[in-house]
Amino acid sequence: MSDFINLLQSMDFLVEASDTEQFFLWKQSVEEYKFCSAEQWQSQIGRSHIITQVHGRPINIQLMPVLIKGIHIGFYDCISQLADWLIVEKFIEEHFTKKYNGSRATTDALNFSHALHYINDKCKIT
Repeated sequence: MSDFINLLQSMDFLVEASDTEQFFLWKQSVEEYKFCSAEQWQSQIGRSHIITQVHGRPINIQLMPVLIKGIHIGFYDCISQLADWLIVEKFIEEHFTKKYNGSRATTDALNFSHALHYINDKCKIT
């Protein structure tokens, strides 16, 4: 199994978000909502992975791991010039099977509050 898939499967929750969206989610969570301190949002080294090729053009996904209050959150995005989201979502479904409240533990930037609820629930348990 590839290092990328191992990293993906080590995440507790996934968020589909671009780098810009991730920055604004950090800014909102730390400065506006006071959900966590800047020290509790620890960005880690990300990786990219070519899922497949379509007509000789790569479909490339990026995963940026972040540790928020001790919980591993993975921000992913399709970063290739050709972005086929059906291929990306199928890849995520195949390789990330963790659940939260009966559904896959994934969301997008618009619904980031789902990830924050997950973090709060996990912090109450530990």
